[in-house]
Amino acid sequence: IQVESLEAVISGGIAFETPESVRSGEPSASNTTFRLFADRSEAQAAGYARTFRAIVEFGGSVSGLAPGSAVEFRGLRIGRVVDFYLGFEPSTNDFHVPVTIEFEIDRVKLMTGDPVQFGGGRMLPELVRRGMRAQLKTASLITGELIVAFDMFPDAPPAQMLDTKPYPTLPTLPNQLENISRSVSQALDKVAALPLDEIAA
Repeated sequence: IQVESLEAVISGGIAFETPESVRSGEPSASNTTFRLFADRSEAQAAGYARTFRAIVEFGGSVSGLAPGSAVEFRGLRIGRVVDFYLGFEPSTNDFHVPVTIEFEIDRVKLMTGDPVQFGGGRMLPELVRRGMRAQLKTASLITGELIVAFDMFPDAPPAQMLDTKPYPTLPTLPNQLENISRSVSQALDKVAALPLDEIAA
């Protein structure tokens, strides 16, 4: 636990820190303006300036997801949820929820090449071809908060990154809770279809 003085805890204060990632850079010029961030984690996230946006759509409820929710890959934060809305398709009478996410490119350290290739080049479509998919996962059982989690699923049905506007669309998979709910629902439907009255008689 890191705590400032009692006075700072009660009245609030401003903390200064030079992140490790920028210590090898050039000194700031005279009269440079520095933004004041709400907390340390927000200040650290501001160092990842290069971003790439995409859209993911999930078939079930997105209750618990919010702008700012984490986008993770195997437990490591690589971005955030930017926005989402309820869309209606009149031709099919279907509702869908496109979720706009933002990858912080520099969080992905490539062994070779420029990290910008993760979004703007051929790397992301290739990862999708190899089985990279997004899922909704629960970040907290207490609050019900959701995150967008990416991982590799080599056995997933073939899919590709779609060139949609304003951002490309990445494929998704149902989460485990959706699969369990679907299985339970199918089992209950089978039970409801049984001729229980005739069996009892």
